[in-house]
This record gives sequence, C-alpha cells and structure tokens, in this order.
Amino acid sequence: MASTIHPSTRVFAGEFRHSLDGKKRVTIPSAWRCNETDEFVLIPNPSEPCVTVMPPEVFERVGEEAKATRSPQEYRLFVRLFYSNSHRVSTDKQGRLLLPENYCSQKGLVGDTFLVGGMDRFEIWNVENWTNFVNGAKATYEEVARAVGL
Repeated sequence: MASTIHPSTRVFAGEFRHSLDGKKRVTIPSAWRCNETDEFVLIPNPSEPCVTVMPPEVFERVGEEAKATRSPQEYRLFVRLFYSNSHRVSTDKQGRLLLPENYCSQKGLVGDTFLVGGMDRFEIWNVENWTNFVNGAKATYEEVARAVGL
C-alpha cells in the first residue's frame, strides 16, 4: 500500500547541517516548525544509520499501514518493536529536539549532523554516514530522476 500525504501534513524538504549541543539537542530548521513547541516521534531507523523523526499523525499512519498490509503475526511483531523503540518529544522554545543518548550512540550522532527532508518525515544523520549514503545512491537517484522527467 503506497503512502499518501494528507493535505494538512507538512512537507519536510531540504538538507540542513546542524550541530548537536552538549545535551544532545539539535535545532529543527525554522521552515519545518509550525508552533512554538512542536511534537514529534523519534525512532532509530531499522535499515539506515539515522534517526527518523515523524509528526504524530505520520507515526500513527505507519502503524495503520502495517496492520493493513501484513499478516497478524508480522503486524504484532512490528508493533512491539516499532512502538517500544519510539520516543515522543517536543521542541523547546528555541526549536530544539532532545535526542535520547542511546539513539545517538546507536546511530553515531555526535557533533555535526545533517537533517534531511523526506516528504512527511525527516531524518537525522551523522555527516560521514550521510555523505557515504549520498555517494552510494547517486546513480539510482539519477536513473529514477530521468524516469520521472527531471
């Protein structure tokens, strides 16, 4: 089942380089903020070396899509791990998210990071991992871009 964007959902686009401070906080780009304090759900990405950040409505939709597309056994397994690995956070008045220490350790987030738009969600990568990903994905990106007329 393909994911669709609800008309009221923000679109996260762009790439921003921001540093984690000593308390493991990272500033969310102002273009991605709606309110003085925005709520997000963080989850360590299971297939990439990054943290995925979603608005609550996108997080809920992921669970619903899993239920609609997987067997009951696969869905139960997914739910256990997806929800147990997630962490709800709100930005502070300066637009910063506090990242859990274990997420930073798992994904190598220290110092400079890249916040990378991904349509209805965004990801936080360490600089080296993001650079390696971009270099490795370039040929596939170019092929798909040509196929869609870019």
